[in-house]
Amino acid sequence: MKDIGIVAIGGYEEIGRNMTAIRIGHDILIMDMGIRLDRVQIHEDTDLERLRPSELISLGAIPNDSVMKDVDGRVRAIACTHGHLDHIGAISKLANKYRAPIIGTPFTADLIKQEIEAEKLQATKNEVITMNAGKTRQIAPDIELEFIRVQHSIVDCVFAAVHTPRGVILYANDFKMDRSPTLGQPPDFARLKKLESEGVLALITETTNAGVSGKTPSEQIAKDLVWDVLMGTEETKSGVLLTTFSSHIARIRAIIEAAHEMGRKPVLLGRSMEKYWSTAKRTGYAPKSNDLPVYGRRKSVDKFFKRMMQEGKDKYLPIMTGHQGEPGAVLSRVASGETDYQIESGDKVIFSAGTIPQPLNVSNRHIAVTKLKMKGARVYDNVHVSGHACVE
Repeated sequence: MKDIGIVAIGGYEEIGRNMTAIRIGHDILIMDMGIRLDRVQIHEDTDLERLRPSELISLGAIPNDSVMKDVDGRVRAIACTHGHLDHIGAISKLANKYRAPIIGTPFTADLIKQEIEAEKLQATKNEVITMNAGKTRQIAPDIELEFIRVQHSIVDCVFAAVHTPRGVILYANDFKMDRSPTLGQPPDFARLKKLESEGVLALITETTNAGVSGKTPSEQIAKDLVWDVLMGTEETKSGVLLTTFSSHIARIRAIIEAAHEMGRKPVLLGRSMEKYWSTAKRTGYAPKSNDLPVYGRRKSVDKFFKRMMQEGKDKYLPIMTGHQGEPGAVLSRVASGETDYQIESGDKVIFSAGTIPQPLNVSNRHIAVTKLKMKGARVYDNVHVSGHACVE
């Protein structure tokens, strides 16, 4: 019987830098290759593509995979369980070391390809393979990879079941058990129960809220919260600005629906908004029509704000980057007076996002909120439900 080893390379007892190697005999499957965002000043103009892997490793921003030199075996595949940067952000820096395909669901695979294409210092020639939830792929004679549908704050998230002769190793990293999602289907509970009966040899699991008691509410609750706040502003002529996670397509779609209901035209602002929305359109998670204005580059964002001030704030609902107060993000520029949008007393600013629990994010968000309030804005904070499971 072949021996099994699990190598914790990154992402343990920290937020980000996810990377784990599972070895069955001399065959290895790598799970995720992510970045730790607070170790580099991430904002709209950060050019990570020009930083070398050695620089990022020394900063503690990407996994230090030098430990793999001591692991006896060959990497057969790299599997990514969803498309957040803390799971795929190091692909373009590290994957080319391993002559192995990269496997992800359609939305995740599309984002991985974009990361690879954007890299400026080195070429990543690994094949990127798309595999849907509910499907399997033979990685090596004694390794079969299965994707199992689950929910998270990004679409197309999966658990990875690694089938071996000695049993199943279940990799469940960042997720929530949402029985009434607003986009996509609930987790595949039937398949998980069947795996239990087949025999799970090991469970590798983690979520950001793993130490928080209670149960994470459904995304349907978040939709209701957003609608409740926005509908409370429908009679006002003042400006309403909203910021949320660019990758949270379900949340953005709910906000767009609410904007139409309140008679305002939704507009997406920011490079990452443009990136994730276009990816959602290509992969079927957003309507393919071009009715929704999306402005990614700074000049086009500034041009829109100028037009908005001329036509009237009450005509639009801008949905923008900057929920963590990141320098250079759209909302941060608005708060600092760097755009033509003038915040006036009574303007509403809605944060449909929690603060990521890292010192840099906490500080940046506090600064942004303080600036907005000093200009007279009414700030609605944490109109949000987490995408991470709690203890229950």
